[in-house]
Amino acid sequence: CTPSLPEELAPGYTILCTFTEEVTGNAGDTHRNVVTARGFDDDDNLMEDSDEETVKITDIPSAIEVTKSANVSSVGDGGGDVAFTVVVRNTSLADDVIIDSVMDNVYGDVGGDCSPALPATLIPSGTTTCTFTENVTGDAGSVHTNITTASGTDDDGNPVSAEDDADVNIGDTGSSID
Repeated sequence: CTPSLPEELAPGYTILCTFTEEVTGNAGDTHRNVVTARGFDDDDNLMEDSDEETVKITDIPSAIEVTKSANVSSVGDGGGDVAFTVVVRNTSLADDVIIDSVMDNVYGDVGGDCSPALPATLIPSGTTTCTFTENVTGDAGSVHTNITTASGTDDDGNPVSAEDDADVNIGDTGSSID
C-alpha cells in the first residue's frame, strides 16, 4: 500500500493498495476476490469496509505441434528401410491435452508406436514420441512424402490437431550386368 501501513489518514485522504496474484480455473468459472480494510478512529472505534471484484475465466485455445523426421534423407531406387520419428508436443500455456490418434497418410495408424502409449495426456510442453520403420521405394529421381497427423482434445473437450511431413529422396542406384 502507498503510503505503507499502518498510516494515519486525515479526513478525505486515501491509501492505494495494489497487488498481483495468479488467478486460475476452468473456462466459464469466475474468481471472486473480497478485500476488507480495517482500522480505528481517534476514539478507538473499529472501522471497516469491504469491496469485491470478480474475474471471469475465459478459454485459451489449446494447441499441439507435430514434428516429423526421417533417419535418412535418401534411399536407392531399390528401396530401403526408413525410421520415421514423430514428436507431438502440447504447446498450450495452461491446459493438458489428450492425444488419442496419430495417423500417417501412407502407413495408416501409427499410434501403437507412440511412447507414452495412446491415449496420452500431455501437460503443457509435454510430448509423446512415435517411431516406426517402413520400407520406402520409388522411381529414381522421385521424392517420397508422407504426412502424419496427431489429434485429440484439450481439458475442455475442444479438438486439437496438427500435422507434419517427411521427405525421402529416391536415388538411382544404377544398373549392372555380369
